[in-house]
Amino acid sequence: MWKKVILSVACAAFVVSCLYVVISERAKKGADARSQIAVSDAKAWLTLLDQKRYRQVWEASATHFKSEITLERFQQMIVVVRNPKWHVSERNLATIEYRPSLPQAPPGEYIILKFDIQFMGYDPAHEIVTMIKDIDGKWRVTGYFIKNGFISPKGKPKKQ
Repeated sequence: MWKKVILSVACAAFVVSCLYVVISERAKKGADARSQIAVSDAKAWLTLLDQKRYRQVWEASATHFKSEITLERFQQMIVVVRNPKWHVSERNLATIEYRPSLPQAPPGEYIILKFDIQFMGYDPAHEIVTMIKDIDGKWRVTGYFIKNGFISPKGKPKKQ
């Protein structure tokens, strides 16, 4: 009798474990697909930025982003954040972080992407691109900055 109970409990535990693995794998595949789309959209946005097509960069940004900053103000600010003389020689995705929300940000799903970037003639830097699932369901950029923002020519100390 006890053998049947133990066997039943063991079988139930096995079934639950299998279901957990299947559900976890499906969730992971969904997250991977979501991340791949966000990365692709971020790279397209960054390409526009690299080409200094600032109007198109702003137009491709998230709805909330565009409601907070005018095109004219964006065009003034982006050249301060990222010098137009900097030319990208290499960019590699370093990390992807999914967040169901961000503090002090509009409700929504977020993916934070960190890129290792090399500008010709300058020390390496990091770009942080924050993506939000926009009102139309597409992933769009809602934040951009260069981490360690003091970029200096190679071999020269960074100005602080």
